[in-house]
Amino acid sequence: MLVYAENYITKPMFMKKIKSILVLLMLVGAHSVSAQYQLGFYNSNYGGLSSMMINPANAADNRMRFQLFAGSAGFNFSNNYLMTNTPYSYFDLTKAALKDPNAVMDSFQGVPVWQESYLQENINGKDKSVNLSTEVMGPGFYTALGKKMGLAFHTKVKTALQVNGISEPLARLARYSLKYPTLNNQFHADTKFGLNVNSYAEMGVTLGRVIIENEQHYLKAGVTVKSLRGLYSMYLQNKGVNINFPTSDSLVLTQDEIEFGYVKEQYYGVPGNSRPINDVISGLFDGSIAKGLGYDFGVVYEFRPEWSKYYEKMDNQMRWKQDQNKYLYKISASLVDVGGINYSNSDWVRNYKLRLLGNSDTIRWGHLDTLGIASSTSFSNAVGKVIKYTDSSTAFRVGLPTTFNLNFDYRVAKHVYVSGTWVQSLRKGSDIAMRTPSMLAVQPRVEWKYFEVALPLLSAFDYTKFQIGAYLRVGPVFVGSDNIGGFFGKTTFNGLDFYAGAAIPLYYHKWKDKDHDGVSNKKDLCDKEKGTWEMKGCPDKDGDLIGDKEDQCPDVAGTKAMKGCPDTDKDGIADAQDKCPTVAGKKELMGCPDSDNDGITDAEDQCPTVAGLAYLMGCPDTDKDSIADAQDKCPTIAGKKSLMGCPDTDNDGVADADDRCPTEAGTAKTNGCPDTDKDGIADKDDRCPTVAGLAAFKGCKDSDLDGISDPDDKCPNEFGTKENNGCPLVKPKETVVSANLDAEEQDVLKKAFDALTFETGKAIIDQKSVSGLDTLAALLLKRPEYFIMVTGHTDNEGGQAKNQALSLSRAQEVKTYLVSKGVAANRIVTKGYGSSAPVAPNDTQENKRKNRRVELKVYKP
Repeated sequence: MLVYAENYITKPMFMKKIKSILVLLMLVGAHSVSAQYQLGFYNSNYGGLSSMMINPANAADNRMRFQLFAGSAGFNFSNNYLMTNTPYSYFDLTKAALKDPNAVMDSFQGVPVWQESYLQENINGKDKSVNLSTEVMGPGFYTALGKKMGLAFHTKVKTALQVNGISEPLARLARYSLKYPTLNNQFHADTKFGLNVNSYAEMGVTLGRVIIENEQHYLKAGVTVKSLRGLYSMYLQNKGVNINFPTSDSLVLTQDEIEFGYVKEQYYGVPGNSRPINDVISGLFDGSIAKGLGYDFGVVYEFRPEWSKYYEKMDNQMRWKQDQNKYLYKISASLVDVGGINYSNSDWVRNYKLRLLGNSDTIRWGHLDTLGIASSTSFSNAVGKVIKYTDSSTAFRVGLPTTFNLNFDYRVAKHVYVSGTWVQSLRKGSDIAMRTPSMLAVQPRVEWKYFEVALPLLSAFDYTKFQIGAYLRVGPVFVGSDNIGGFFGKTTFNGLDFYAGAAIPLYYHKWKDKDHDGVSNKKDLCDKEKGTWEMKGCPDKDGDLIGDKEDQCPDVAGTKAMKGCPDTDKDGIADAQDKCPTVAGKKELMGCPDSDNDGITDAEDQCPTVAGLAYLMGCPDTDKDSIADAQDKCPTIAGKKSLMGCPDTDNDGVADADDRCPTEAGTAKTNGCPDTDKDGIADKDDRCPTVAGLAAFKGCKDSDLDGISDPDDKCPNEFGTKENNGCPLVKPKETVVSANLDAEEQDVLKKAFDALTFETGKAIIDQKSVSGLDTLAALLLKRPEYFIMVTGHTDNEGGQAKNQALSLSRAQEVKTYLVSKGVAANRIVTKGYGSSAPVAPNDTQENKRKNRRVELKVYKP
């Protein structure tokens, strides 16, 4: 399809109009435009809300507890066609303008402020671009939600003007118009360029969370959901129109792939202010014209080889040091600005698909001179004079400037970092959408909480331009640029980038622990000495949860009731004061037990299970005779201590229980019964109670030793026989004489006498005497006609009665032995003389020995 337009009314005004349209297309149609990169925030650990716009995962594990974002503004302009090369920098120009604006308008240090030669073209045969955008962030905030989550809210207005893919000849034509013949009659085939003008507002909520927290490996993720309101949009998409100016007053257009959409200017009250301003403002934000949703997604991985340095116990919890960066390196990935805005309104929104007129139609340029292109509506009407609409609607969609961002940040030293950033646009130049150019950057930086400097080096503009940037943050204020070289240097200048803002942060601070005991100063009641969390930072050496200041036993674990001292037996008495620390006892007994509750400790109580008396070592005394029942043979009746607690009514030394005569004083030998004659036989059993006798004769005497008691012996003083009632058969004086012993018999008698000895003070024959007595017994058995007289004697030591009894007992012991050998008892007579018949004076031990003797005499009838 061909359109040929001939100019019949050639005027300078018309040529200016053509030039203006083309220059506009060149200026605004260069390259995709969106908000600038703002590289200062891409890897900053103190970027706060701004860094979350690049990667929502930055909302988790932030260096801030809270941030109140006051606002920020950014501006970006760049192109790859026209450059300035002035003898002064624009920084110098700005300083001079601030000092004296009039001087700048006239001259600058003697050199004209502007000369046409300062503007230079970049002729390289490639498409040309110009970018222009602004971004304003309104109030917002960020707050930490515990240790692993963070929440942020932001507001933002973004405005961008962008045209894609103006060919170099068409760009030059737009600059110089048709006044240069060399530009005429050039065929521009398949021109593809697009114009996008957009402005929209967004409100977003960001949520970040830690996903993996595994010592040296750390991963967090985040998402942002944005509510969008379109403020204005206009686009023109030329998908392949051939253009030619055969002469300075003719134009040829072929092919017809053009799409055009816009919001009528009248919607905003211009021209003519046809709508009230309140309706205009409310309409912008209620979504009646345009609204949509946007999303950001991001993850951040951190490698923390020295993680243990940043993970410690504080206030009884294991925590990361929130105020410090912990990684050796981190890798971040994000997908940003996913979504779009839908413009739709039958009154104010227009969208057209166009085609060229037929070959028979002729357009005169003079007619175009009177069209009056003053708005998008009039422009649409003018286009309709040349190009027909094949389709139209009242809705279209504008995409967000979607990008994929990949960042790597490496810590060189404590506060020194080097990072790499890749931003890849996911929007084509032909899309009806805002677009952020792709770029690569390397950025060294130093950062502290309240100060940060970065110097990014960029391959920007879809990797076609090298730029130098700078970023500075001091306290709550930040300022930066991604293209600052041309502004400060006296070199070529093809763009400008600037952003600045302010935010009030509340940073995490290093835990203040003056005494390094794991209890923060804020909660430490003893911040000058090491303590424990349980004691709120105060020392507790023995770990008994009682502070050393109040602990009376600070080196040994105890109880609160005992003021920190131990109470092993849990009897309420500290071990130090407890005499029985391992056994529960009573306070009044110094902690010792008293099982029978008699006031005497079990250890000292000889009867610990029965209540008793202190003076009886805790034993009972039922009869109250001062003798413990355990030792009292008569525990229920009061008695005497000498009788093991038993009573002795007659006081004879024999307990009533053992006293056969309890009411009459007696002797122990007679079981408490009286023994008048003291012969060891109780009077009641003694036939002769007044005369001492022998038990064999029931207490009666046998004076003549004939084996018949005196009461039964008719001849008590003469040795007799039982057959003769104790009287001798022959009168002793006539018939009994000393035996005339032969020499052998005398020798037997002498040996028996000389060898006869007794144990000292006793009537027990010594074993050395047995042999002599055996020989004597044999003699008496051989000579039955003999009988023997045995008499005992003592020295003068001791009482007379004792000596008398001892001498008689010894004589009787000899008799007893001889009888045991077979000698008839009636053939042996015993007598005791005591010390009454000495054989020597008792003046020496030798003489006394001689007086202690038993004499043997043999008689025959």
